[in-house]
Amino acid sequence: VLCDAEVALIVFSTRGKLYEYSTDSSMERILERYELYSQAETAVTDTYPEAQGNWCQEYGRLKAKVETLQKSQRHLMG
Repeated sequence: VLCDAEVALIVFSTRGKLYEYSTDSSMERILERYELYSQAETAVTDTYPEAQGNWCQEYGRLKAKVETLQKSQRHLMG
């Protein structure tokens, strides 16, 4: 049990065989849920493309702050 996680596994062998495994839920229900969430996520990123640019800027700013703090910590530690 993985913290009540629903797991769906699909394997295609090199010989063309299909193997599938799903936890207690049915494979169809898990795939429907995946499609629902992936469509919602795509809609959000399509609606706010400028948000990704903001995340990149935020990442750069936070990375610089972490480096500054690490440098300060090394200075204080001697």
